[in-house]
Amino acid sequence: MTARRAEAGRPSPEYRVLDRLAGFTYLEVRIKTGRTHQIRAHFASIGHPVAGDRLYGAPATTPGAPPLERTFLHAQPVRFTRTVEGAPVTVVIAARSGNGRLDGEPTRRRSEKEGA
Repeated sequence: MTARRAEAGRPSPEYRVLDRLAGFTYLEVRIKTGRTHQIRAHFASIGHPVAGDRLYGAPATTPGAPPLERTFLHAQPVRFTRTVEGAPVTVVIAARSGNGRLDGEPTRRRSEKEGA
C-alpha cells in the first residue's frame, strides 16, 4: 500500500489535538471514507505514524517511554447503517490503556476481580 499527500479532491482525515505527551500526541481523528488503513497511511505519509504501528514506520522504542507492544489506534464510536433493515447502528467500546485495563476502569485488587 502506498500513501500520497492529500491533494485537492482527495479525502484526508480531519484531526484535532486532544493532548500532547512526551514523544506522543493524542488525537481525535475523523475519516471521510472507510478506506482500509486510511488513518495509518495518512499519518505515516506526513511523518507521524500511529504509536506502536511498526508496519507504517513507528519506531520500536521511544526515548523515555516503555516499548509499545501494540498499535495505539482505537475507533470510538463506530457508526454504520445495516444493509438489510437500513437501521443505523452505533458501537461504543472503551479504549484500553497501555496496561490492558479499560480507560477509566478502576484498579481492583485481585480478590475483587475473582469475587473472593
